[in-house]
Amino acid sequence: MRRFFHQDRDDATRQLIFSTLFNVDVKDQQAETRRRSLFGKLVSLSLVLDRTAVSECAATWLQGMDREFHLQLGQVLLDDYVPGLVSVLQNIRRASRRFCCQFITVVAARYDLSSEELTPPLELVHMFVSWIRDDPGLVLLTLRSTPLSSSQPISTLHVTPLEGLMCWCVKAPLVYRSTAGDGENEGNTDLLFSALHLSCLEIIQLLPNILAEKGVLGHVPLIQLGSMAALTSDLSKLLQRAENVASPDCGLSLERLAQGLQLARVCRVLLCCREELRAVCRRLPHNTLLQLVMTGPVMKDSGVDNTDSEAAGLTEGGVDPPLPPAGEEQVVSEGEPSVPGIADL
Repeated sequence: MRRFFHQDRDDATRQLIFSTLFNVDVKDQQAETRRRSLFGKLVSLSLVLDRTAVSECAATWLQGMDREFHLQLGQVLLDDYVPGLVSVLQNIRRASRRFCCQFITVVAARYDLSSEELTPPLELVHMFVSWIRDDPGLVLLTLRSTPLSSSQPISTLHVTPLEGLMCWCVKAPLVYRSTAGDGENEGNTDLLFSALHLSCLEIIQLLPNILAEKGVLGHVPLIQLGSMAALTSDLSKLLQRAENVASPDCGLSLERLAQGLQLARVCRVLLCCREELRAVCRRLPHNTLLQLVMTGPVMKDSGVDNTDSEAAGLTEGGVDPPLPPAGEEQVVSEGEPSVPGIADL
């Protein structure tokens, strides 16, 4: 089968045959289970043999499948190559950038750092950071090719790995510190996740233009408030287990969370008001940067707390303000950075 798909034939014919072979049949569960197993083996083998055609066909076919199927395929690849053969996964990016984007999204969702088993090996994180730093647009390929509408169910919008990668960056100072070895390894881990965090912030800044082109800017929450609520709940538990909540590691986790939340609101990919944000973060210990993000700047002339008038993408009553005319940029007041504390990365 691998040789068949690698033969010289036009892409449309190859994709038609691929889709016919692996078409989902909900009526025959046994056949469907065997088909999924064969699909996973074919994709896994194609990575070892560096077969681009199979990866491209898989990327196109997967785009119409549900999240469960993506997770199953991701688990097959992780079982086959992690931790001992992570180097084989380097072939994914060369074989198909679209499939690589899907793989990053799946892995970021699979590993939530809630246990040792669900903590990604650093070798895998290194690979992702290398890919994303070299090619920031890589993780947005699925988003670019996916039709979006404001009426689309939020649960189906698993089109970027940003939520998962933000989770890694926020939890990493607390999770990896407890498992790290000598000081040199700790320093390398800090630099690794600092680089990933900065890449995530840079990618978030690319989202408004993409969503505006699709006509859904301010209407589709690519970063969902529910996901951020789950993240802050997990972070609260990690901080409770920390020996010193005032330690640099705890502060770093809270500041990364604050930076991500603020920039996501500024870019209108996290759609919430400050009151909702305060409710999500209410169990977290005090942090100056996070407090600023939750409450907003204080007006110097009147002392009035500017809680919801800027950066949220919402006006009173939760209605989105009109977008600026084409070609005009939204101006940020001089001396008031959109992401406070980013210089301290």
